[in-house]
Amino acid sequence: MSWYFSQHSVGQQRLRGHLSSLDIDLARYVNIHQIETADAATRLDIFKGGGS
Repeated sequence: MSWYFSQHSVGQQRLRGHLSSLDIDLARYVNIHQIETADAATRLDIFKGGGS
C-alpha cells in the first residue's frame, strides 16, 4: 500500500517509521517537560494547545 504526499508515493512501512519517530520525539519532549517543571508553582498543560 502506498500513500501520496506532495505528488510522491510513500510506502506504508516508511510512513510507519516516520510516525514512530514522531511518537519517540513526543515522548522525549513530555519527559523533558515533566523533569524541568517538576518544581513549578503552576503547571502548564502541554497538550492543551493554543498559545499566544
